[in-house]
Amino acid sequence: FRNGTIHIIQSSHQDIAWMDTPEYCRTERIEDIIIPALDIMREDPNFTFEMEQTLNLMEFLEAHPERRDEVIERYKEGRFVWGATYNQPYEGLASGEQLVRQAYYGRKWIRENLPGCDDRTANNVDVPGRTMQMPQILAKSGIRNLFVSRMREGLYDWYSPDGSSVLTYTPGNYGWATLMWKFFEKDAVTAFERLHPRSRLWSDYFRSRHIPPHYAVLMSCDATKPVNFAPVIDEWNRIAEL
Repeated sequence: FRNGTIHIIQSSHQDIAWMDTPEYCRTERIEDIIIPALDIMREDPNFTFEMEQTLNLMEFLEAHPERRDEVIERYKEGRFVWGATYNQPYEGLASGEQLVRQAYYGRKWIRENLPGCDDRTANNVDVPGRTMQMPQILAKSGIRNLFVSRMREGLYDWYSPDGSSVLTYTPGNYGWATLMWKFFEKDAVTAFERLHPRSRLWSDYFRSRHIPPHYAVLMSCDATKPVNFAPVIDEWNRIAEL
């Protein structure tokens, strides 16, 4: 990664209800996570954020229709994106039709309701099992990429029995995303010292598979709120230019 790029991916892992009641979690998502993220974007043009599922987008636009144009603009800029499925299902408990409808109320809904917007990446982290047909369903829905966890870390072409596949990325253990927050809580030197062992572990993996040196650092946990790490990132970039 000597001449590579580290991508800071801020997200907020969202169950329909886990931290509290469904209504409480909905309000918290809107008022304490999505709105603050949008507000940071107004001040910092380099700040980006991601929510895992289209359900969260629907909830927000229902509560704040006056910010629809702003959401569309941030979406087109690639600064605030939403997962291409309705929510994050336990794949083994859903029927084929239910899994297909994930894309209907995900990517299809986005394209029909947000002019000029599209999403080709699905998220389904923190679920304990996978369904062999899921790559086929996603691929035939025009969804090319899948972000998961609870699997051995790496980049994979995940195939269904019919030969359909999606590019799948997992950072590994679900807890890594929580730990990454601590890497950037002080300054750039501390962040480098903490992240360097991780990047070294990945270096041979990327090199042997001829993967471009772009390393994803996922920062996400249950109901995490947006944080602007610009001071640390800017300092890191200044050091890199020396």
